[in-house]
Amino acid sequence: MWLLGLFLILTGGALALRRNTQRLPAVLLFFAVCTVALGVIIFSACSAYAPLSMGLPASISATNETTLMCLGKDAFEKAILWTIIVASYSAAFGSVLWARLRSKSATGRAFGYIGAALLLLVATTCVLLGIFAFQLCATRWVF
Repeated sequence: MWLLGLFLILTGGALALRRNTQRLPAVLLFFAVCTVALGVIIFSACSAYAPLSMGLPASISATNETTLMCLGKDAFEKAILWTIIVASYSAAFGSVLWARLRSKSATGRAFGYIGAALLLLVATTCVLLGIFAFQLCATRWVF
């Protein structure tokens, strides 16, 4: 449900901004499509792993079982992390656009670029945290 709400917010934002600028709606629509893809991946992994988690037999390999478990595990935390990533990247892109197109002074542009750099740092940290968490879950030494 969280990812569905994020998808609706991104799509609505892209439709609302479509007349003002050409760049930001494309970024929001890209993130909306990626949100749908992430939701489908998490849902299909949870659905495929559900019988295995209840002890029912399955005809998949142990590697696929671990991957499905790691993709479906902590789905709400993955949705929150994805929301932080999308919000940070979108705000950084909007900050750069504002600094280039709207800001009249050099100080305003500098603050816009510094803010964008900090937001990109937050988003990149979240991406690396997500990759690390998945790899830690998928490693065979943990289980």
